[in-house]
Amino acid sequence: MKSIKFNIIGIFLTASLILCGCEDFLDRAPLASLSQASFFGSKRDISTWHAGIYVSLQNTLNSGHLLWGDARADLYGSTGPSYIRVNEYTNNLDATQGDYSWQNLYNVIMKCNTAIAYYPTVPDASETDYNDFLGQAYGLRALMYFYAIRIWGDVPIVDQLWDGLVSSSQIPRSPVSDVKTLILSDLDEALKLLGADVGGARKYYFNRAAAYALKTDVHLWFGENEQALEASEWFFTGATGTFRLITNMDDYRTIFIDPQTSTETVFTLYWNTVETGVGCNWCGFVGSKGGTGVSVNNGFRIGRNLFNQFVDRVRSEFGTDARFVANYDTVGIYNTVGTPGNRPPIVQTHYTVAGAAAILNKNIKYSPRPTGTPPPVGTWYTVLPLSVEEGGTDGRCQILYPIYRFADVYTLRAEALNRLGRGTEALQLVNDIRRRVGYTADATTEVTTNNRDSIEWLILEERKLEFITEGKRWFDLRRWGDAKLIQYMDPIIREHQIELGNAPTGFTHPGRVLAPIYFREFEANPALVQNEPYGASD
Repeated sequence: MKSIKFNIIGIFLTASLILCGCEDFLDRAPLASLSQASFFGSKRDISTWHAGIYVSLQNTLNSGHLLWGDARADLYGSTGPSYIRVNEYTNNLDATQGDYSWQNLYNVIMKCNTAIAYYPTVPDASETDYNDFLGQAYGLRALMYFYAIRIWGDVPIVDQLWDGLVSSSQIPRSPVSDVKTLILSDLDEALKLLGADVGGARKYYFNRAAAYALKTDVHLWFGENEQALEASEWFFTGATGTFRLITNMDDYRTIFIDPQTSTETVFTLYWNTVETGVGCNWCGFVGSKGGTGVSVNNGFRIGRNLFNQFVDRVRSEFGTDARFVANYDTVGIYNTVGTPGNRPPIVQTHYTVAGAAAILNKNIKYSPRPTGTPPPVGTWYTVLPLSVEEGGTDGRCQILYPIYRFADVYTLRAEALNRLGRGTEALQLVNDIRRRVGYTADATTEVTTNNRDSIEWLILEERKLEFITEGKRWFDLRRWGDAKLIQYMDPIIREHQIELGNAPTGFTHPGRVLAPIYFREFEANPALVQNEPYGASD
């Protein structure tokens, strides 16, 4: 794989000029200290600054991609009360949780603001030198604001460099509608500037395909179904065959192990622990046994309902489902519940069988294949956390985390078609997604083709199986509708509360579809107002 260099020198230079490195995103360096003379003196400085943007993106999504987008949903069970993140598992977030600080997210935004302001002013840089970089900055700023409104709702709009006045740092939250306008404007600018290359290593950077995928997602979030359909159309008519569904089950794992060679990869966030000094926290939340001897006590395990759904598919007359073996170490289960030459079929009760249950605690989506035919008894798939030599004893790992992939566009497009009364077309797209992984059941036989509610849920359930541990499910349920989310999640939350020995209070407040604003934000910006029911600064 081609190495993706997030220039270490660039990181240190970026840190010295950091816009958000203090207590709060509003503690920013004034505009004057970021003049051309002090930093942007040549076009090499564009690449240096740009490296810092992607490091900040890693910092933002390190824990956030799973905690913000998945952890509170219906995907997970607990590996035990000592390990589970109780607040997420029971949807009882509070404002003292640093994981719900928006500091890192605004750090990305402010670095993008700097790029937008200064890239065109670099003396020896032409438009050819900086346009694609500039397009990435607009696109990443749009992506960060899209995360922000789905997590916190109304958020401050910061799209300019600070003028140094204290009064300018006290920025109230802007309505979601205003933030949406900025997001779509940024995407329009990005599409004017981004180059045509969307393949190979370019998939590790925000690209033209990512802009269209994000545009599809944004329009669908706001119920703008025609616009979502139009944005998704680019993948079928404007991408000249670049993106195609895989044609065999073995290629499914390639999406996560070697994304730059996959025809389904759109935009993947690259982690390299040597270059950045830190790994991704994904393993610590849901990840597999460590190949360096670190066995991670992750708190979340993929829930029994998903396991049962996959087993039902494997035991059905409609083939299998590659996503089952992509997420669960079926080799390890066979070796645990059977003996060589006598490996019984995997059944739903294995979820709680000693040995097999321990294996099922670990997700293997980003794990290399085991070796041997068949793999020897005791073989585990492995995700490699940081080695002891690198100082990582907590299971942080190097993974290639997809932010958008072609299956995203496919299923979002299916949602848009269904909302527009084109249910049969939507279900055919679901069939395409299923058949590429070996499951041949016809979705058109499972629901009435003019029942939009049933089709929408079928699509969401297919997305649930497709995007396990990829930070999508909570946002999918919110797009379905907050009232529906609350009604659906309330009994699940009650089960989790009872499991942990707590009173079954359920969802408790509709405002809990959003996250709290981290309490320290109020210290620097008194213009903020907290989300209900989290209190002024609880």
